[in-house]
Amino acid sequence: MWADILHEDCPNEDVSAACLGLTDTPITAQIISKDSGIFFGSDLIQHLIAAGQQPVSTTLHCQDGDALSPGQLILTLSGSARMILKLERPLLNCLQHLSGVASITHQFVCALGNPAIAIVDTRKTTPLWREWEKKAVVAGGGQNHRMNLSDMILIKENHIQSFAHLNNNQTLAECMAQAKANYPNHRIEIEVDSPDRLTDWDLSDADIIMFDNFKFHELQTASVYCRERYPKALLEVSGTVTLDTVHQYSELPIDRIAIGRLTHSVRALDMSLLVQ
Repeated sequence: MWADILHEDCPNEDVSAACLGLTDTPITAQIISKDSGIFFGSDLIQHLIAAGQQPVSTTLHCQDGDALSPGQLILTLSGSARMILKLERPLLNCLQHLSGVASITHQFVCALGNPAIAIVDTRKTTPLWREWEKKAVVAGGGQNHRMNLSDMILIKENHIQSFAHLNNNQTLAECMAQAKANYPNHRIEIEVDSPDRLTDWDLSDADIIMFDNFKFHELQTASVYCRERYPKALLEVSGTVTLDTVHQYSELPIDRIAIGRLTHSVRALDMSLLVQ
């Protein structure tokens, strides 16, 4: 993957550097933060350098999860001008994006203000970047939901709609009970899209109950109801939660809030690489 990232940006040669004769000229460069936020991406630096197959020495001046401020020094690189200029944009793109993920996660955690309720990510990630984006969420103080479809059973609206077409005379509760037997090491989560479902369905075998796009007053009632009826189940809120509204959820009897925005619409944290 790392070689592909470099190849995408430089499939043959850097003709701009070549026209100035910048080949093995030794230079030193620094990556500077131009934003306030949370840094993440220390491990990928060496992956990209190794993919370039030319020696570059580095000094990292912060660690994953550290707070950044405008003008703060993040990384010093020394090597040939050709290699550092080739690394510049791919390295910045990766660090800026992942630091953006860590930063927005940290903002949600702080705005919620209740460490007993976890801010968790979703599968709304960049293809092939899920592992890194989810690590960035953790660096920002959040937690990971499932990594993929094989990790746990999550019965969502489209599963239920498809299940209704089977006509196999089996109830949803019976299916969940069977799943407990078939997949004893997998947790079962079910998405509930309206308060009526809570009385229509038996959720005794659900390990996690997700309230999807509930109005806030509905959540107040539904969370108390499920906490009393299904005391062992984790309660999760999903949908419509923003930085401006997340504090409202801090007093609810819930365990976590799933937020797709942590990864699917991230503003990159602004950084620059400057040759010294």
